[in-house]
Amino acid sequence: MSGLWNNLQNYIPVVAFMAGLSGTLHCLGMCGGLVTASCQKSADVWHYQLGRLAGYLALALVAGLVGESLQLTFAPSSLALFSSITMGLLFVYWGLQGFRGKSADLPRPRFVSRIYGKLWARHIGPHQKPRAFLVGLFSLFLPCGLLYAAVIGALATHSMTGALLSLAAF
Repeated sequence: MSGLWNNLQNYIPVVAFMAGLSGTLHCLGMCGGLVTASCQKSADVWHYQLGRLAGYLALALVAGLVGESLQLTFAPSSLALFSSITMGLLFVYWGLQGFRGKSADLPRPRFVSRIYGKLWARHIGPHQKPRAFLVGLFSLFLPCGLLYAAVIGALATHSMTGALLSLAAF
């Protein structure tokens, strides 16, 4: 079984790429307004995307560290099972919330909202010209099911390199 798992881990970046590609219309609808509001010039779009990539890679580093430390505690197959069950439960929750006509957003912890609010007010606030790189960097705090699933998948790679490849591909 461990030989099979090692081969499957190699496909996580491929699956992350396919998830990112298939979620393009979702991202366009959800974050398109944010990009439009924060980008005055065409060069700003590149700055936004570089900031977003930097934020995703920071998340990948955290996921890689957590995945490596969990691998020391748990067998790789149990960590993969945990990641799969967590993603499945999140998708079922979001589906049920959407079916019931309610918001599918998971509430952010209060301290994250506080930090995000302070960072936004200080660097991007209403009296300042939006800085596209920082908006892209801070966009990782937005509630995004696709991103959460990609981070959980990156965690299941059990390595920093695998996690970085996964979220870069996403």
